Amino acid sequence: MVKYEQNSKYLKILTVTAAILGVIIYLFAVPYFGSMVAEYAPEFAYCFWPWVIFIWITAIPVGRALFLCFMLATDLGCGRAFSLRSAKSLKGIADCAVIDSALFLLGNIVYLLLGINHPSIFIFSLFICFIGLGIFIVGKTLSQLISEAHELKSENESYI
Repeated sequence: MVKYEQNSKYLKILTVTAAILGVIIYLFAVPYFGSMVAEYAPEFAYCFWPWVIFIWITAIPVGRALFLCFMLATDLGCGRAFSLRSAKSLKGIADCAVIDSALFLLGNIVYLLLGINHPSIFIFSLFICFIGLGIFIVGKTLSQLISEAHELKSENESYI
């Protein structure tokens, strides 16, 4: 049980650190680098606010996934690794990954059609969406496995 508590603590620290870094990146780094692009290439200055707002919107599923990851770490620390709540947390993280990927892809397509996106950025966004899809598949698979393990655990406890 002590090992679960220690792993839970490390996972919580990692999640909080990721959240702090995410806030720094989304609130400070994205506008800073966007303003640098607008300064060095004034022909793209009109793209600044649409892109910044779009990136901020994509932070919503990321924030929810981090919250669910923190909840999952709490469950692991309490010895509830194979609970339905853990399975739902993993499923929620997977859903956030696919929602973020779809939102990012859709936004890039719209911006490409509006002429405020470059084709090379669109191609790079496909790579990011592919990573999100991989997280979705792994999360859904682990969620299903944890649900099945919970059912087996419940059946075994009912026989005892």
